[in-house]
Amino acid sequence: MKLNGKTVNMVQLADELRTAGIDVPSLGAAGDDIHTYDAGGVIVDLPPESAAVIAVHEPAHPVPTRNAILLSLLDGLEPGDEATEVMLLVQQEMLRP
Repeated sequence: MKLNGKTVNMVQLADELRTAGIDVPSLGAAGDDIHTYDAGGVIVDLPPESAAVIAVHEPAHPVPTRNAILLSLLDGLEPGDEATEVMLLVQQEMLRP
């Protein structure tokens, strides 16, 4: 489903969709498209009734940048922890010009 340039807070939108009775295990986005996933983790389109919820969605909180998300994930991880190492590698890749 196209977002048409609309800014969304994915966590908030997922909650709003569930409140509207639309079952979404999680949301994902690629470019201007938003989608959900099936039980096997395969990308699937959102049901048509999602359009009305997306149309009235207003992010209540600032939408975090990728770097802010990465930094929040890194916060509290122990040095030398495998997850920390993976997150540092991901962050380096995302910051590459």
